[in-house]
Amino acid sequence: MTTSPESSVGLHDAITTAALRDVHPRLRDWYDEPTLATNMRAHLAEGAEWVGDEEFGAAYRDGVAVIDVPDAVDWANRLLTLPCGGWAVTGIRFRGRDLTKPFVEIAAHDVGDASSGDHWHAMADEIARSYAPFAPGRLQVFTSSPDSARVSLEAFGFQTEVDTYLVAGLIRELRERPRSTRFDDVTLAPISASAASRLAERVHDDLAEQNPETRLWSTPQTPEEFDEHAAAGTLFGIHLAGRLVGIIAAFRWNAHGMTGFTVAENVIDAPHRGQKLAPAAMQHLFEMLPAADGDVLWGTIHPDNQPSLRNALGVGREIVGAHLWVTPAGWPGW
Repeated sequence: MTTSPESSVGLHDAITTAALRDVHPRLRDWYDEPTLATNMRAHLAEGAEWVGDEEFGAAYRDGVAVIDVPDAVDWANRLLTLPCGGWAVTGIRFRGRDLTKPFVEIAAHDVGDASSGDHWHAMADEIARSYAPFAPGRLQVFTSSPDSARVSLEAFGFQTEVDTYLVAGLIRELRERPRSTRFDDVTLAPISASAASRLAERVHDDLAEQNPETRLWSTPQTPEEFDEHAAAGTLFGIHLAGRLVGIIAAFRWNAHGMTGFTVAENVIDAPHRGQKLAPAAMQHLFEMLPAADGDVLWGTIHPDNQPSLRNALGVGREIVGAHLWVTPAGWPGW
């Protein structure tokens, strides 16, 4: 049943209801329905508040001053009512802050009484019209079932690819899984933010030298972020035989209908990469996080980052969704 954003239920409730219709089954294993709804509502609050928010729009516009779209409300999130009866909450974004790669994020949408194909075509047409001054190349949408969503969208005539996978695991369950073969070889110990920042910069620079594309989906935490992780007690050096070989960090971030922590950094230096140390370090992290019942460890991983994806799945985290790039026919892409 469609919940209209124009009804007394309100926009926030409407987008929460829409999001709860596309939740991975594992989240319903981890949370009862009232808790899941509360979590999802909290996750979507900011996006709802940004709809028509001229203050947000002005701040966003002023940070991207080279694009000549002067009206602040055009930079805020928008509620688009579609001719087929559905609706969408959207916002202009730029991939990796690259102003040559504008896209429109579909934060929430509802088909109304239309077929899924008619809804997607109407949504793409309305977005193209509404965002014409920005000349977006693609759409981005989240789905809990990326494989089936891509099949459907491509059948409607859209091109698709995965931007990032959302991986997660309930920490209580992750702690119960068999240990990695290198678990006993690895130890974690607190490390200063400055030392962590130096090593992380070196590792990321090394990775980017081998493949510059990694900068699109893997950048080091800032020194200020490392300071925050250290203060929270969730920043660790990875040690092998007493030698510092990597960094692992997490921080509390409740998102995507889940409560818990997200991985901020998990890097191994070049001489020790490929020795199965990263999954061992991750399993030690499970033990050291101050997790409450119901907390997960989640993260987003680019599909080209196969080592990280293998490590995540290998320690028991699961793909529970993905952000998809969607390119309608006739759009420029990039």
